[in-house]
Amino acid sequence: MAEITEKMLETLELSLKTQEHIADILARINERAESNALALAKLIDDNSRAMAAILERIVNTTDRTERMTAEILARLASTQGQSH
Repeated sequence: MAEITEKMLETLELSLKTQEHIADILARINERAESNALALAKLIDDNSRAMAAILERIVNTTDRTERMTAEILARLASTQGQSH
């Protein structure tokens, strides 16, 4: 009976060590996942800021183009009016 008890204790100790090892691995995986999530969030934030800056430039360029087009059309209209 003592031999069986000793074998059971060895098995339990091995099982405990295995579970501790698995817990350590899972903790490292979790740390990496959190680190990756933070890095991804930073990339998304950087990308959003870059896209906002690009969109602002597009809006400014479009506004400037519309103003220039209106000025050119106004000049053409006044020039055509003067030549007749």
